[in-house]
Amino acid sequence: MNPKAKSQQNFIEDRVEQITARDHLEPSNKAEVVLALDQSNRLGAKPTITVKDFDPGGDANPVIERSGNRYGGSVHRQLTDHFTEDRPLESISKIICWSIGDRDKLRQLERRGYHNERVSFDLENNRIECGAGSTRVIHVIQVAPPVQQLGQEAGQVTLD
Repeated sequence: MNPKAKSQQNFIEDRVEQITARDHLEPSNKAEVVLALDQSNRLGAKPTITVKDFDPGGDANPVIERSGNRYGGSVHRQLTDHFTEDRPLESISKIICWSIGDRDKLRQLERRGYHNERVSFDLENNRIECGAGSTRVIHVIQVAPPVQQLGQEAGQVTLD
């Protein structure tokens, strides 16, 4: 086996070993969050939310479809990652994340603002309200709770 193929084989074996050793699903990157969202759809989560296009390097990296409507969005392991990565809010209407992250960081953003705009987090209703003048709403789609609940009911939670 040539050296590059051997290196790839070792990488795949390491990844398989890591995934097998997990006792629960925990995405390690944005693509795995998108896969987890797809899995939640397959397990019956409602409403069905589909990523129609995904550009991992873009500020608005997915185009999301829900109930026949399409939206610009952002995908992160944690909601707080969107703000840590200094991503804009103006061009998106949905943020897909595995989990919320550090709620203290979000409270700090509420006090300080973000990109010269007021921002507030209503996580009970999965919403971010922001804007300098008029208020815009960005919906937060947290993938972990439905995947974990539906996966336990079905007896499975995997990334396959």
